[in-house]
Amino acid sequence: MFETLLTLLGKASITNSYYDQIKAICQQIETLEWLLTPIQFTPVAHFDSEIHKVDQEAKLYLQQASLDVQNMIPIEVAADGNCLYNSIMCLSG
Repeated sequence: MFETLLTLLGKASITNSYYDQIKAICQQIETLEWLLTPIQFTPVAHFDSEIHKVDQEAKLYLQQASLDVQNMIPIEVAADGNCLYNSIMCLSG
């Protein structure tokens, strides 16, 4: 199942409307109760330059992305193989 989801997300990421495609897939994933572990998560709502550092390389990619994501600010996290975990921890405040 995980491989199927990964394939779907990979294909969605190369379409012109990849944000909408990935969002739709994520909404489908949310219906798979057996896959989701409940967590309490309240992401930060504002960028704080004293806490967060802008990921300049990711910012270059965002500038080339579709308009619906260009207003986002990529935050730099440790690239130690746990990027998703590090991102969640960074965004949880």
